[in-house]
Amino acid sequence: MTALLARRLPGPLRSLVEGLGDPNERGFLFWWLVITLSVTLTIALLVSIVLAPVTGLVALAGFGVWTLIDDLRNSASRQHAAAREA
Repeated sequence: MTALLARRLPGPLRSLVEGLGDPNERGFLFWWLVITLSVTLTIALLVSIVLAPVTGLVALAGFGVWTLIDDLRNSASRQHAAAREA
């Protein structure tokens, strides 16, 4: 199966698929890819866990500032409308 796939792929991808090889004879490249992907996914998971609360707090602060600015604009326009009517 991997040989059929390898024949259809361009150079760099072909070498990766050939490195995966026969399931009974998995070589260095296969295990290198497995370990690299595992470490990468672990680091990505840890970073996302750390950054999620920070991102939420930044979004909350931004929403609070936006709400305050919107409230100030609305109260200024209400005061302006009241001054026109009077």
